[in-house]
Amino acid sequence: MERQRWQESVLVDGYTRFCLTAIAVLLTVLIIGLWADGVPLARNAAAAEPMRYQPRSTLEITDMVRTQEQTNEKLDQIIRLLESGTAKVQVVQAAEAESGGKPSEVAPSETQQTTE
Repeated sequence: MERQRWQESVLVDGYTRFCLTAIAVLLTVLIIGLWADGVPLARNAAAAEPMRYQPRSTLEITDMVRTQEQTNEKLDQIIRLLESGTAKVQVVQAAEAESGGKPSEVAPSETQQTTE
């Protein structure tokens, strides 16, 4: 029993042959370039140095501390107000807020009050 081999011939035009040759050449150049460099981006990767602010003078440091203390005082006032439960919240619709209209009233059943 003899096997028959099938042969198919494909006719490729000049433009297709040129494109395939250009792709093969570019891939070869890319592979050689990667091999020669040894993938430097992966080797040289490192964490960046953190940016640190260095105050220039004692006055600058004092000013920064004073500003931080004022911020802490304001936050303490807000926390006390929220913990006391005396804060009143009104819901304002977006259109009314933009036009400066009167806030809409919210029925007590729609509000939620949580205390801990």
